Amino acid sequence: MDALSLRHPSPRTVGAALCAAGLALIALPARFAPALGAEALAAGFWWWARVADDPALQVQRWRWLRRPATALWLAAAIETVLAAGGGAVPPATLAFWSRVEAIAVMWAALELLAALPLSRPYSDLPGPLLSHGPWLPALLPAAGFLLLWRQAPRWLDVDEVREVAAVLLLLTAALAVVRAYGRRRWTAALRWLVVYDGALAGVLLASRAMAPWTVVVLWAGAFGTHAYLLAAELAGATPRRGAVQAMLWRLTAWVSTSALSWPLLAAAGGSSPARATLALVGGGITAALAAWVNVARLVEAPERRALARPGSGLALSRLATVVLLAGVPLALAGAWWVGFAPHPLFALLALV
Repeated sequence: MDALSLRHPSPRTVGAALCAAGLALIALPARFAPALGAEALAAGFWWWARVADDPALQVQRWRWLRRPATALWLAAAIETVLAAGGGAVPPATLAFWSRVEAIAVMWAALELLAALPLSRPYSDLPGPLLSHGPWLPALLPAAGFLLLWRQAPRWLDVDEVREVAAVLLLLTAALAVVRAYGRRRWTAALRWLVVYDGALAGVLLASRAMAPWTVVVLWAGAFGTHAYLLAAELAGATPRRGAVQAMLWRLTAWVSTSALSWPLLAAAGGSSPARATLALVGGGITAALAAWVNVARLVEAPERRALARPGSGLALSRLATVVLLAGVPLALAGAWWVGFAPHPLFALLALV
């Protein structure tokens, strides 16, 4: 039976393998790896959509995932041609096509993060599998941020693209928090908080306030918290079973999300007074609303049994809080070690 399952894997297994391979390829710095990764991610969602209860609707709903892959193929082709041209390419032509390449990369990342003005808010559309549908859309903002991080040299050096991307990502973070606040279901709020994590981490990358590896560690803590809460919610809501368990996860969600927003607000002291005020007020309200959703919406779930059954779920859940919380001081200490030293007044205001 095992040999038969290996020869003929189920569509769910094939889709999972394609999505895992896609995320791994997107995280590679190779030239054509991101385009192949986006294609694999789109193929995984298409494979899942084919075996859904409503395949026609699900295939139509997730067909837009081919657009980021097309943009990444264009960026890879431009980089290949420019590299082949060497020093024979005129500077004006090189600058023009470098901008086109940066726009293509940014387009793909922003679409995966639901940061384009006309993009579909996919976090309101669970799917394509019925059993794991509420969790699967969390893969897309993760892919978007990984693309921003790994392809940072392609877009951070183009000032126009970097400024526009920062504005769109900041707007996306604010809208994602408002949508998380407005959703009644905890799973829907978590899906939008995952988008908030990726968008805010992208703004932190664009600001160049911290080293990229520290941004990745802070994003991993916030994303890991919300992704684990979302996955656990579909498997019995273990993080919300019991007062101690719920308190630990409230603390983890609050600390990890606040640690991602604090460096961005603290670094506002290095800009003009108008931009610093706007960043502190707008970013502070957004961060406060995100903290409120993390703490107030994570309510203790009633125990369904007269006598709680001991198991590995509680131990794993508490171990996860320790791991996620441990990354926060590591990232902040590493950022301070490599030169992140914001103005003390702005650091205090950001912390408040």
